[in-house]
Amino acid sequence: VIHSFNNWNTYEIVGKRNDSLPLGPAGYTFIPLEDNMVSYRAAKNRKRLNRFPSVKIFYGQCQDGSIQYFVNDSAYRDTLLDGYKIHAFDVNQSCTDFRFRIPVAKKLALYGVSFESNAGVYVDNFSMRGNSGIGLSYVKEKMYHDFDSLHHYDLIILSYGLNVANEKSPNYDWYVRSMNNTMAMIKRAFPHSSVMVVGCSDRADKIDGELQTMPSVKRLINEQRKMAAANQLCFWNLQQAMGGDSTMIRWAEMDKRPLANKDYTHITFNGGKRVAGILLQTLLYEKEKYERRKKR
Repeated sequence: VIHSFNNWNTYEIVGKRNDSLPLGPAGYTFIPLEDNMVSYRAAKNRKRLNRFPSVKIFYGQCQDGSIQYFVNDSAYRDTLLDGYKIHAFDVNQSCTDFRFRIPVAKKLALYGVSFESNAGVYVDNFSMRGNSGIGLSYVKEKMYHDFDSLHHYDLIILSYGLNVANEKSPNYDWYVRSMNNTMAMIKRAFPHSSVMVVGCSDRADKIDGELQTMPSVKRLINEQRKMAAANQLCFWNLQQAMGGDSTMIRWAEMDKRPLANKDYTHITFNGGKRVAGILLQTLLYEKEKYERRKKR
């Protein structure tokens, strides 16, 4: 998607926040300024990416609001619902170009745009770089709950920990106290969704002059497993699925198409494809086991 925008104030979990402006479900809130515009254009010659099946705009805190939007070359104008809860504005037209602007209202907060159809599998990746996962609690539980009624998820995956692993931390009590509450809140807010906690991936560092898996990674994974169990959530041990200790070293030092970067912390695009394949096969295997047990 080719995306451009101008004249918006942005508030987010990792960055500038405003206590009087609730953050949206993706951890962002956008406030329109004068002469604002947002534009989306589908990719050309890319199967399944060359057209938007429909458009849905999520917004809230609206008072006397309206919207002007363009579907391909046709212009439209409509009113937005008043109120402080999250709303969805639906544009039930397929298109390749979509633009909109919000005349500055007394109050209005934009939370995001969706281009999904009713068929297939979709992944919404709410990326919060540099965050431990605790930041999810900055989004109010009611915001998540109301969003669930508009845009239900079958599976929610909580994948955090890489920014928490630290050899200087003797324990993770501080993390467990806050993250436990965050997991419980997510489970309450999405009562009809399955929730899976993904353990920290492998991470290496020089210890006594030798590259090896950070011992703190295993301590953190154990705490993540216990938190998932305490909240009755599914847990997947990513570090073990990758290959266990020293995997990040082996992946980073591959001669061709390495699966990890030489910081021995972050996987590459190819590494992401490898992990995605392992996760998919794990889910399908567990589904097969479940169906066999049901038949028995």
